[in-house]
Amino acid sequence: MESKNNEIRDSLLKKRVIIVNEDIYRDLCEWINRSIHVLLSLNEKKDIYLLLDTDGGLAHHTLKVRDLLKAIPVNTIGIVNGRCNSAGLILFSGCTKKFALLNSTFYFHHLRGTFEIKESYKYSENYLKIKNEIASLKKSVHTTLEDGFGLTKKQIIALCLEGEKFEHHYSVQEMLKLGVIDKIITKLPFYFPEAGNEE
Repeated sequence: MESKNNEIRDSLLKKRVIIVNEDIYRDLCEWINRSIHVLLSLNEKKDIYLLLDTDGGLAHHTLKVRDLLKAIPVNTIGIVNGRCNSAGLILFSGCTKKFALLNSTFYFHHLRGTFEIKESYKYSENYLKIKNEIASLKKSVHTTLEDGFGLTKKQIIALCLEGEKFEHHYSVQEMLKLGVIDKIITKLPFYFPEAGNEE
């Protein structure tokens, strides 16, 4: 299965598509970073596509990839093809253009590590240091989502609270109304160039 997945990744990279179809951990983030630099070395003007279908992952690694997406000189076109959950939203927020296929869903929640680490290190001498680091990371995630999606802090918190309380996975229609996505598409633009211009 892993070999087949690598074949798909390599095939899509030839179309300047970086596929994120698993949980976002350190190894995947490093691969995304390398892929971006490879594509830039081949062409510093042509768009790069980020194809997302993920339940999320580790925020601190994902934030670094998001920084790179914002720092490069080409358009990055994010396309949600299924799920854009948790840390996947951080990646998506760094894209220049944001599209989604019709039945895709989005899940917001607060940084869960806050509670896990608090309990695990409750009696540790490093507790306050860890607590402050997590609080700083949570603030970075909120700021990133606010900036990337053009939402207020109040809106981000409301999306997270509803997501957690009701396990609410937002529809593309809800995300379009909020401005989180720019467009709902029915064709993938790296196969059909006109798809990015769909109304």
